[in-house]
Amino acid sequence: DWATESTPPGVIIEELIDAPPREGQGFTPDEMKCQTFFGQLFFCEWVFVQNMTSGQDGVDRFFDAHASGDRALPAKGHQASGIPNFVSKGYIFQDRTCLDCGEQVPLSEEAWAKLIRIVETVAAGTDHIRIDVFITPDGEPVVNEANIS
Repeated sequence: DWATESTPPGVIIEELIDAPPREGQGFTPDEMKCQTFFGQLFFCEWVFVQNMTSGQDGVDRFFDAHASGDRALPAKGHQASGIPNFVSKGYIFQDRTCLDCGEQVPLSEEAWAKLIRIVETVAAGTDHIRIDVFITPDGEPVVNEANIS
């Protein structure tokens, strides 16, 4: 894709977002993978990374994927670290209702409203884009990335 083929190499240093306390279930922050359409939030999938697969699983996942139309090819990072094993905790809609949530949404009503404002500001002018947002342990939304695929 354009970003990986056209962007000059470099280093970006970001603030580390800690994970919430979780008994043996991963050490990454909660993340909202927010689907937007024409600049409006539709829903967010609430996820976290439980663990990384083995390096061989990472390579196997992408072996010949490009032949099926996937742009991804196995990389040294896949072999060295595996790929993230995401766990879905539910789907949160704009009105803060949650489908398949086994626990309370980790955002207050005010923080949820802030997440919507942030996501819709980032998504303004697009037809479809996914905006990923980390949730800090004190319940604040922080943009992680924007993804068009």
